[in-house]
Amino acid sequence: MDDTSDLIESRERLTQLVADSVTSLESKRAYARAVGNFLDWFSTERPSTGFSRATVQSYRTVLIDSRLSSSTVTLNLTAIRRLAAEAADNGFITSEVAAGIARI
Repeated sequence: MDDTSDLIESRERLTQLVADSVTSLESKRAYARAVGNFLDWFSTERPSTGFSRATVQSYRTVLIDSRLSSSTVTLNLTAIRRLAAEAADNGFITSEVAAGIARI
């Protein structure tokens, strides 16, 4: 499966699943924004590793290099971890890949 294309094509559905995983309206907005920013970067960069631990670590470096606060970086990574869990639950990546992303 080409998870790069599949993730991009299923962007809206996956973003909604991640946003629905929290109850607060502000958290929903923040998670949706974080997932959207990651998927924008992902679709631009088209990493050869697909949606993987290495890719998320690269994105983490981008966030840190952007001089975001540590809490903002953490929020973004939390949303991406939830994205990985939803992607695994929906057959885009394996549960092993999702588990690797969850440890970042």
